[in-house]
Amino acid sequence: MLTSRKYTEFDLIGIPLRVIPVQTVAAVGYMLVDALMPAYQTLVMAYFINTATHIVNGRAEYSLIYKPLALIMGYVIVTHLLPSLMQLVELTGRNRLNVRLKREMVLKRAQLEYQHIENKETAELIHRVCGDPVGHFMGGFNNIMSGLNLLIGTASLLVIVMSSTFITGIVIVLVAVPLFYIAMKTGKANYVLGMDAQRIRRRSADLAHILTSRENAEERTLFGYSPALRDRYDKLYDQTYAVEKKIQIRSFIHLKSGSIIALLIGIIIVALLLPALHLGELTIGLYISLVTAIFSLVQRMSWQLAETMQEHARMKEYLKDFSAFAGLSEKMDAAALPMEIDGFVFQSLEFRQVSFRYPDTERYILNQCSFTMVSGKSYAIVGENGAGKSTLIKLLTGMYDNYEGEIYINNRNLREYSYPELKASSLWSSRITPGTR
Repeated sequence: MLTSRKYTEFDLIGIPLRVIPVQTVAAVGYMLVDALMPAYQTLVMAYFINTATHIVNGRAEYSLIYKPLALIMGYVIVTHLLPSLMQLVELTGRNRLNVRLKREMVLKRAQLEYQHIENKETAELIHRVCGDPVGHFMGGFNNIMSGLNLLIGTASLLVIVMSSTFITGIVIVLVAVPLFYIAMKTGKANYVLGMDAQRIRRRSADLAHILTSRENAEERTLFGYSPALRDRYDKLYDQTYAVEKKIQIRSFIHLKSGSIIALLIGIIIVALLLPALHLGELTIGLYISLVTAIFSLVQRMSWQLAETMQEHARMKEYLKDFSAFAGLSEKMDAAALPMEIDGFVFQSLEFRQVSFRYPDTERYILNQCSFTMVSGKSYAIVGENGAGKSTLIKLLTGMYDNYEGEIYINNRNLREYSYPELKASSLWSSRITPGTR
């Protein structure tokens, strides 16, 4: 399921459809029913009001009121029963999708080249993408359903409105344009700020672990670094708070300004319907129902549209990260189990003019390095930080294979060993133990 390609909004539906098809189809069906409910409610309430008016004026029998009442009862049952049922359906689907997605992502992380784990940027990318994948995908899917719900619901009401007054329908359409643009712009900016906040939050979480964990208690006491780390933690916490506060303020301003604009436009729309009522193009029941529906619709467009488009913008940025994560290079057999080498006995280890520098760097950690270690002797690798002690171990264990020169174990080129063989405990549980001091 997880392949190296560009992931788009279609995958937010395509992946759940492949993994949990029944729940996905049920969610789409519920979205369609729920989207048509505002139009259904408008027509049914208009029918009820008109029928009740005719009965009060003596122009209709009392028995005629039962049909609109039954239709209203059907609306109440559907709008109250279906959401509860869909919560159960979504819960089962989320659990299955969670198991599948996390399994795929754990496997991907296990197969990554080691350079991605040590690289700061890709490590941050992995952390962002793998933190809550099912939350992002289910959230993205539900957001698409919410957007389609709003679109279909708006279109169905527009059909009713434009059948009586075309201009009013055009005004409603024009309301969505500025709100749509503002919401998209805000959503993308908030996601970028959220990335900064997440990066800072991760660093502060690491410091918090060092300051509070039991395994670091002895080291904290010995070196006395707690006050310095507490100061750094406080600064990072303040930075995170400032970024998140900025996100909340920006969202609040845009949402509330959109609500005020939408309310004013809703009043204008209601006024535009009055001539149609006066000319008899609208019944009193349909007018009252439309006024109620339009105010409800305009308010939904002011907050739900903004929220939906902000989430859509955030999901587009997440999918960019997800595509980058899926495209990270992998090491062959990285996730394979160790393969023991029968009868292996260590005899010698030799480096022949080995040079190595880490990816995307210019400085050689090892430069024309040559030495030989043989069985029966003890060796110590000594050097300052950055001298290459740990690098030697990484090369020997196959974490990096982009070195120059040759490495031999028992006169066999290291590149001839498979990665599962390099993982074998029999290869390293010999008398030679490379140490770092």
